[in-house]
Amino acid sequence: MKYVYFLILIFLLPGCSLATNENINNNQALSDVFPANDLRLINIHLYRSDSYKTQPELINVFFDEKEKSNVIQWINSIHKRQEHIMSKGINEIYILQFEYPDGNSEVSKYLVYAKDSKGNYYAKKFEMTAELFNYEAFTKEMLASVIGKMGEKDWFDVEKLVILTP
Repeated sequence: MKYVYFLILIFLLPGCSLATNENINNNQALSDVFPANDLRLINIHLYRSDSYKTQPELINVFFDEKEKSNVIQWINSIHKRQEHIMSKGINEIYILQFEYPDGNSEVSKYLVYAKDSKGNYYAKKFEMTAELFNYEAFTKEMLASVIGKMGEKDWFDVEKLVILTP
């Protein structure tokens, strides 16, 4: 009987620890993509339908250490992965563009931050393309299309980023 309990324990423990390691690795992976060290600034863009400017529109630049630190702490708190996001419920999309020095040039890394109609927040790292960055005319109906182009998988459930959404 001891052996049966021992065998059950052997099979259950690795399964539990794998799930824990997966959550930690997902968090570490996102934190590793946007490290605090060498972060020069964060450009904040917002897709707006009430603007005549090309979308997403640059609305703020965080270069102050405290502002950058608040965003990095928020990223470090992200841990709950969402498998699939419903693009039709999204009503706000922010783009956080992280600027890092790379020799004589800069490297940009992107994180999308979205809010749905129920007040839930989501984030995802993604690759910015010209297709996502140069909307001449933009409507609220196009938000679902933007999410579709970024991909509806590999999102994280996140807390409200107070520095962006008061």
